[in-house]
Amino acid sequence: SLVTAFFAALLLLIISHHTTDETSQVVQSKAYFIVGTVYLSALLAVGLVCAWWGFARADALLARNDNPRRFISDQYVQRGKILDRNNVIIAETVGESGNLERVLHFPTLSSVVGYSNASYGQGGLEASLDSILRGVEGNNPVTVFNNRLLNSQYPVGADIRLSLDTNLQLIADDLLKDKTGSIVMLNAQSGEVMVMATSPTFDSNALEENWETWKSDPTSPLLNRATQGQYPASNATAGLMLARLLADQRLPSFAPEQEWSTDIQNSLYCAQTPGSEAGWGELIISGCNRSFNMLEYYLGLDNKLDLYQELGLFSQPELSIADSISTETSKTAPKQEGRNLLVSPLQMAAAYAALSNGGKVVSPLLATAFSYNDDQWSLFSTDSTPTTLPGMDTAQSASILASTTLPGWSLVSTGLTESGKVNWFIAGTPVDWKGTPVVLVVALEDATTNLSIKIGTEMINAAVNTIN
Repeated sequence: SLVTAFFAALLLLIISHHTTDETSQVVQSKAYFIVGTVYLSALLAVGLVCAWWGFARADALLARNDNPRRFISDQYVQRGKILDRNNVIIAETVGESGNLERVLHFPTLSSVVGYSNASYGQGGLEASLDSILRGVEGNNPVTVFNNRLLNSQYPVGADIRLSLDTNLQLIADDLLKDKTGSIVMLNAQSGEVMVMATSPTFDSNALEENWETWKSDPTSPLLNRATQGQYPASNATAGLMLARLLADQRLPSFAPEQEWSTDIQNSLYCAQTPGSEAGWGELIISGCNRSFNMLEYYLGLDNKLDLYQELGLFSQPELSIADSISTETSKTAPKQEGRNLLVSPLQMAAAYAALSNGGKVVSPLLATAFSYNDDQWSLFSTDSTPTTLPGMDTAQSASILASTTLPGWSLVSTGLTESGKVNWFIAGTPVDWKGTPVVLVVALEDATTNLSIKIGTEMINAAVNTIN
């Protein structure tokens, strides 16, 4: 390039000293005009394409998981930390510049927090919140521009605070050890996810060693059962139907009296044996099929589907965890028959929050705030605010479902799956609770009702003692 520059300068000197005047011949040719127009148009098109991909779509190209520059940058630039609600570090970047690596201090949260790995890309919150953790979104544009211009790297990333409580999370993980299922706990008032446990799970710190094994594992450790698990709701929605019937004053004064059975193949099946002369509350708490069928009959199919729609049981919550699956396939069966509704534990928790917050619909929230400065936190914007459900007597429903062993209401249910069954345990604090209202959902695959009750009881008691 230096030789070319000097050669061009020499030509300019020669031309500048050429003093002979010559009259140029003007040749008017249509062919020259057409060729020139074609070349000029092509040049403009190339310029527009380069400008489009170089400026308008630059961020999208840089954000691709197959872009190695991002992961090279991760070895030199600090990625933001992920913290729990008490600022306990969940994930952070450690090491020296040039040899940085991402470490998850709570491996059982791998399905939630996800991973950022040069070989396997990104998943979970690490993927959905990547632009903030990488210091691009929400940062000073001048800072971002200067880092790209001067260093060809991203700026230092922002820290992100989650609504999770790691103390409760550890308890939930311990309760699910060697079991298959999920535990979800929400702040019933705000929708903040306080616990999201899934088992079995994987360790994002050991992707290189175990990825292929996890992919072929029949227990599906890469699946986040709290958000991606699709379980039959069965009669677990009876408490919600009860609230609607109470508001409409259509609940019969008498409850069915039968010889209840704990044989799941029996039409008079109950997840647990109700007491003698059981009323509506005892039958719903015990997960009795016949009582649920009667609630369905008195409510009506259309009203039940409207209720499910209002409670969000036909759509997945918009949580910031990547790869949450859609429930589109599960919407057709309920609309045709009113049965076979498939839901995730997170959906069930969001729906039942209404029994503990005075009848409001909440949207689950996991990432709450971010900070580029330790002392200044910015809240994530959200378009959803709790709205009161019409035609729901949630206070009376919670009172009827009041537990004799827990500070609030509870119920159990069992649903049949293609390969076995799922046991639900759902509980929450009463409407007049003075502390933080919570709602808990436990979903266990191929377990016993007593085990789901035991886990749920320990979890709700731990939450009440820890939070309040």
